[in-house]
Amino acid sequence: MNRREIILDFTSLLDVIMIILFFFILFARLETIEEKAAMEEKQADTLSEMKAEYDKLNKEAQDKIKAADEEKKKAKSALEEAEKYLNDLKNSSERAASNIAGIHEFDRGMNLKIHLKMNDNNWKLELFTGDEKISDIPRASLDEMKSAIAAALTEKGCSEKDTILCDFIYNAREDGTASAYKEVRALFDSIKFSYENLYISETDTSIFEEK
Repeated sequence: MNRREIILDFTSLLDVIMIILFFFILFARLETIEEKAAMEEKQADTLSEMKAEYDKLNKEAQDKIKAADEEKKKAKSALEEAEKYLNDLKNSSERAASNIAGIHEFDRGMNLKIHLKMNDNNWKLELFTGDEKISDIPRASLDEMKSAIAAALTEKGCSEKDTILCDFIYNAREDGTASAYKEVRALFDSIKFSYENLYISETDTSIFEEK
């Protein structure tokens, strides 16, 4: 075999080696791409699982927070209801005590009595506790007379929350009484805005007089 044939033989061998290397590199690259794709898919699955777990835990946390808020609202509502009940009970007890005191005062004849006294078509109010006169209130403006009666009630020891039983005494046969009566009733209606538990009975003394 001469030198030329030997060189040709080596050339063919190199071609085979190059082909083998080409396919080796190609398959190696394909394998790397597949592994990368598998790894990315696995990472995506892992991230999806982590997100699902996070969403689950977050929902559980939100549900617990919501439940705690609901319980807090229920507790607050129950506390407010209990406080209202206690206040109503306290007010009820105070009102009952005030009612009893007012009835006891009335029973002893020591309740407030307001006499309408006519004088030449003018009039005034005389306030008594039992047989004791505690105030003379001449006819004046509504506000002035209202203030005078309020002052008399305060001096008597009555507050705006107390139960006050009062007698209004007048004689319907006296001249000018009809007009005076209307003014006095308007005065009483005005006073009751401040003294909500003021109860006024009326006594017309003319019914006891002989005709």
